[in-house]
Amino acid sequence: MRMVTGVAVLMLGSSPLAAQYSWGPELGLNVTTYGGLDAQSAGAQPRIGLHAGVGAMRQLKRNRLFVETRILYSQRGANFRVSPYSGAMRFGYVEIPARLGWAFPRAESRWAPHVEAGAHVGLKAGCTLKSAGSSSPCADKRGVDFGVGGGTGVSLKGVWQFSLSYLMGLRTTDQSQTGTSADLKNRGLTLRAARFVRVGKR
Repeated sequence: MRMVTGVAVLMLGSSPLAAQYSWGPELGLNVTTYGGLDAQSAGAQPRIGLHAGVGAMRQLKRNRLFVETRILYSQRGANFRVSPYSGAMRFGYVEIPARLGWAFPRAESRWAPHVEAGAHVGLKAGCTLKSAGSSSPCADKRGVDFGVGGGTGVSLKGVWQFSLSYLMGLRTTDQSQTGTSADLKNRGLTLRAARFVRVGKR
């Protein structure tokens, strides 16, 4: 977590004259499931959740290179089905992603495509196991998740940003005290919309 937040502060904190800053809210849709060696045997299937939060962006190099960091509440987890049983693992995370991106401004166009990549840390804010019509808290899950991801999108007039990205968790969500943890890692697509308000000048 310290590495991701440290990189985010460093990227946003240094201030050459060419930089300009923006911040604003975002809202998105997550389609998540599990990856890892035990995902197939667990019958992992996609689950739909939401995320919301606020982000900050710093633009460089004539608005082509940019860095972003955000703080979000994000719903993740997976549905599962192993006949005759079915249920869902529902996670809530406070996530802090840091992304580096490159925009491709088009002459005389209000739209600018971009690509982005980076890392994130997620702090578990809740976890519920739903099965056989009942729900129970799941205490044997890790409190911190690390991952990497990337995606693509477009911005409109440098104010609205729409993107589709993929997250790949790097550590299992299980934390068994008996040493029999399953290899189940967060995976998912995120569709997001953000509105940025510029606060810096060139």
